[in-house]
Amino acid sequence: MKLTAISPKLSPVIIASLGLSLGLLLSGCGEGQNNQSRSDDGAKIAESVNTQQNFFLVIEQTGVQPDTYKLVEKHPSTGATRAVLRDMQGNEKMLSEAELKQLAEAEAAKVEAGTSRLTQEGTASESLGLGETIMASAAGALIGGMIANKLAGNNNFQQHQQQANQNAAEGNKKALANNQKTQAAEKAKATSKSQKSGSRRGTRRSPRRRR
Repeated sequence: MKLTAISPKLSPVIIASLGLSLGLLLSGCGEGQNNQSRSDDGAKIAESVNTQQNFFLVIEQTGVQPDTYKLVEKHPSTGATRAVLRDMQGNEKMLSEAELKQLAEAEAAKVEAGTSRLTQEGTASESLGLGETIMASAAGALIGGMIANKLAGNNNFQQHQQQANQNAAEGNKKALANNQKTQAAEKAKATSKSQKSGSRRGTRRSPRRRR
């Protein structure tokens, strides 16, 4: 499957998606409510594991030969499920819902055949491949039906899923903190610029009168 590469810098579409998700987390939350907001975000992730809630995911590559991956952010989305795939050099690819479903369906076939590590005993601490990571992150949103129910009842899958969501909750906290720092820096910069502009106007000399 051919994936479309994007710049190591997040594209405006990705920034907008992250901004919307983080904005929802920040909305109505004062400084004293940040911890509660983060806790609620983690709870929302856990509650939506076996539902068809759509998500915006950020997945990072953690190893090669074989390629392994880790979910680092997971935000509820009102649009289609999609993901940013980040390699070990920081380059990123946007995965559409169709591409995610294709990878999830391929992994679902392995689940049916009994060859997926998601359902095998003794693999809870092992790193996962891309299809396995996607399934552990958003199985309900991407495949649903009997396979999702089968996975939901498998203890080994639940362990992988819990680990994925724990990673995402931690990543969400970092993303939220970074977003707050960026907003604070931009506000401080704007305030400083405004003060300098006012200072220049106040010290401007009036024109000399001719005698």
